[in-house]
Amino acid sequence: MNRTAAVRTSAVPTPEMRSGDLRGFNPVYDPASTRVLNGQVVRDPLPNNLIATSRFDPAAAKVMTYYPLPNGPVLARNYVLAGPGRPAPRP
Repeated sequence: MNRTAAVRTSAVPTPEMRSGDLRGFNPVYDPASTRVLNGQVVRDPLPNNLIATSRFDPAAAKVMTYYPLPNGPVLARNYVLAGPGRPAPRP
């Protein structure tokens, strides 16, 4: 039985993202700062787009340990996994 090769690409969080460093992305707003101001709901952006690890949800932090680290240089499609694929169809 012949097998085909399978290459899968996906995006996984970078080490910076895993540590709460989201500098370079759109502003992230602090949900704990939500308030009504002049009839509008407002939030403050997180300073420097950094999320303190003390604010990570423990379950989410545990799930993150199951994600692989990136093995590619770009942000999108930064993880490539190659391995055996499905059996090749018979002629």
